[in-house]
Amino acid sequence: MRRVSQSLPLVGQALLLGCTAYVHVDTSSDASSGASSDASSGTSSDASSDATLEPTTTTTTTAQAQTYSVGGTVTGLIGTGLVLSLNGEQLIVSGDGEFTFTTMLEAGLSYTVTVKTQPSDPSQTCTVTNGSGTIEGADVDSVAIACGIVDCVDIATLTADIHTRYLDTFGTHLFIAAGEQYGQLRIVDVSQPERSTPTVGELSFTMNDGCYYGGGVKVAPGGDIAFLYGGGCDGLRTVDVSDRAAPLAGVVVGGLSAGTLDLEICGDMAYVVVQSVGVAAFDISDPSAPVLRDEYVIDGGTYPYAVTCRSRDANTDVVYLGDGGDLAAPAGLRSFEYSKASQALTPRGSYLPDPSSWGGRGWPLSDELLYLSWSNSTQLATFDVSDLDNIPAPTTVPGVAGSNAEMLVLGDFLITSGLTGLAILDISTPTMPALRYHRDMINSIVGLAHFTSEGQDYLAYTLNGEATISICRLALP
Repeated sequence: MRRVSQSLPLVGQALLLGCTAYVHVDTSSDASSGASSDASSGTSSDASSDATLEPTTTTTTTAQAQTYSVGGTVTGLIGTGLVLSLNGEQLIVSGDGEFTFTTMLEAGLSYTVTVKTQPSDPSQTCTVTNGSGTIEGADVDSVAIACGIVDCVDIATLTADIHTRYLDTFGTHLFIAAGEQYGQLRIVDVSQPERSTPTVGELSFTMNDGCYYGGGVKVAPGGDIAFLYGGGCDGLRTVDVSDRAAPLAGVVVGGLSAGTLDLEICGDMAYVVVQSVGVAAFDISDPSAPVLRDEYVIDGGTYPYAVTCRSRDANTDVVYLGDGGDLAAPAGLRSFEYSKASQALTPRGSYLPDPSSWGGRGWPLSDELLYLSWSNSTQLATFDVSDLDNIPAPTTVPGVAGSNAEMLVLGDFLITSGLTGLAILDISTPTMPALRYHRDMINSIVGLAHFTSEGQDYLAYTLNGEATISICRLALP
């Protein structure tokens, strides 16, 4: 090895070859001169030629990545059994206060905190705020879990002269259909339901050939016209309610094959159940003068209970019938399309398993999902209606209100009523409704309506065969 002319420190003489460092070790007795004389040969030799290169191994240390925790605060928890989930890890929470998952996450990773199991005893609903995000080089402690009780506390009862039926609301007024030997529309001011609920307007109709318009009521968009139906009448009656204190009877549009049982409004169309026959479509673009566009008669035995609808686009509505069938014919769910261009109802797919599973009230949450009260079994059925021509069997939640139930959606909650009383379900996960509240009633609930006063939610409901209207204060987390 040729000698280096300039002396370097030991470290400086290391030549890195791959992972091994060769260190020049000088074994010369005279390090200062760096040379020696060979007397026998008379030649000069490099003193460093006897030096050896001894390998040493370097060690590389990798720093461990920093990880961070995810947690937050729980408030309002009084029940037991609350389970939270973070990216699959489950954490049982027993009371209010701070919580932290044991899972540690590196910066840049995403996290999602959800409620795996809601509390019970008493039943509560807990909601998550700030539950998802990305770790940004610091512990997360901002996840908020707020728990509350779902409840509806009665605060007022109104007495009517005759049996009440269905209800509707518009603004701060409650519209009540009633009838027994005659039909009646009653308008109640509910702007201050916990102080007073005065009747501000009333209109009665005498029996005419066994028909009275008092079975049900729906207020048209705009709030100036109400439609009365039912009571054995084969059509609709309009009422001008622009002056709440002085409602005026309008026109009667009849001509259906049988009496009307139920009515639902979608934009400028109204769809009605025709008793033991099928479904009909009315154009209500001018609410004061409805026009019958089509009536679809279902072949074979049928007993549709309730109708609901959803506008699919500007020219097409999807109409759903909860069908009770008869003793021999199957029952369940039927679907139709109404085309505003052809002014015709066209049947689409159905799910009709057997006569024991009567379809009742429905609520189309989207173009893909429909809730339906499964009448005879007091279950809530969740249908996939993304393909109207192929409607599969539903999933069901037992123990909720069945029969010809009313149904409405408020935020993440579905409220339904009927044979077994009043039920409230959490639909924050739409395909997995979870029962959060149930109250048994002596009689089945016939009418159900929601209104808001001074920022508080209320429900008004009527019981079958009773001449009263009850109002309860609604508590939703």
